[in-house]
Amino acid sequence: MVGMLGLAVATVGFSLASNYWVLILARIGQGSAGGASWTIGLGLLADVYPPDNLGVIMGATITANAVGFMLGPMVGGYLYEYHGYSAPFIFCAGLAILDFLCIVFIAEPEKKNITTVRPDQDQNEGACSNATEQEVDELTVHDEPSTTTVVAVERAAAAIANPQHAQEILDDGLHHQDHIEKKNATQHQATGSGSSSYGTSSSAASFSQSLLEDAPLNETSKNGAGIDVSMFEIASNWTITCCLLATFVAASVFSGLEPILPLYLGELLGAGPTQTGLIFLAAIFPTLFSSAIGYYADKVGHFYVSLLGMAIFAFATFSLSMPKSFLAFILPLALFGLGSSTILTPLLPAMADVVNKKGWNGYAKTYALYNMTYSLSMAVGPILAGFIFEDFGFWWMMVMFGIMIVVATPVIFTAQIAQVIARWRGSSRTSDTVHA
Repeated sequence: MVGMLGLAVATVGFSLASNYWVLILARIGQGSAGGASWTIGLGLLADVYPPDNLGVIMGATITANAVGFMLGPMVGGYLYEYHGYSAPFIFCAGLAILDFLCIVFIAEPEKKNITTVRPDQDQNEGACSNATEQEVDELTVHDEPSTTTVVAVERAAAAIANPQHAQEILDDGLHHQDHIEKKNATQHQATGSGSSSYGTSSSAASFSQSLLEDAPLNETSKNGAGIDVSMFEIASNWTITCCLLATFVAASVFSGLEPILPLYLGELLGAGPTQTGLIFLAAIFPTLFSSAIGYYADKVGHFYVSLLGMAIFAFATFSLSMPKSFLAFILPLALFGLGSSTILTPLLPAMADVVNKKGWNGYAKTYALYNMTYSLSMAVGPILAGFIFEDFGFWWMMVMFGIMIVVATPVIFTAQIAQVIARWRGSSRTSDTVHA
């Protein structure tokens, strides 16, 4: 919410700027506010959606981002041409206010306090002790919960909302325990084995504990919200490091091409702003398929799809050094955009998967690292491209970028490449054995 309000204020600052330094301050404010909303937005998605479906969700987010990139310049150009300099900024500030109002209606994920009580060793007395309070974000059951489990979860939720329902929970727990005992006795008689008694003293708390044991909960900290970790510890994880390195390489190359291609097209073909804008659509359009890429990554594996994207990206980067006509740029640029999207889309759920498996309270910190890396690459890429272009030309710039991708790929995807080679060797040996 603060990020959206800051974005609105900073955007209005552009329309009121009277000198260069005010524009600089407005740009800093706009970037900071936009970074806040982008980081927290990704963290919120990772909090809400399950890891096995997060690729589709992150893909949809990137798709929305691509749509904004396509519509923004057209709307801004129209408003500037027909309504003046301030119109685009006021319009964008209005969008930020609208977004703020939408965020107001997003409920913060609530944490439920579930008190679990374990029965004392003396079951004859029915005494209970060792109460443990656990804070749980969400109680997850298996894919196909039984009716008893569903009812128990509903009862537990009712008890949390109203303590008066505790007796109902107790009755359910006793009834469930009696049912289990009778079922076990019948099974033991049928198999001829001795029966074992669970004891007749049970409680709603112990029944809730059995539900919690079935639920796939991560290790939690003292406050139950997950293990608190620093950004340095998150960045030290090798999987996260690989994701950040892949992000840096892909975003540096993409951002490096962005300011240089208009200059090159202007020198080579005399292309104007409209033609240049249209040619960039070829690179942005493939990102509309990011949801499909995310879905495929969830099924196949995030790093395998990202590795495929790196191969496409490298091929497209080398290919962009060859065209000598306007239309010849379209296919390489389309592959360039497809490769970039295929690299970056699976990385977002891959990072969330690490946080989830580690039990960290660190989605926002993780995506803050992602955005910091992305922002750094957006600064390094154009500077590096500018030096190479001025000293060596466009052809060498794309070739050097391609070499950078090729060199970085084995470092980032060492484990995945090794697995692919091992599978290929295994299939080859199997094939040789069959032929023999």
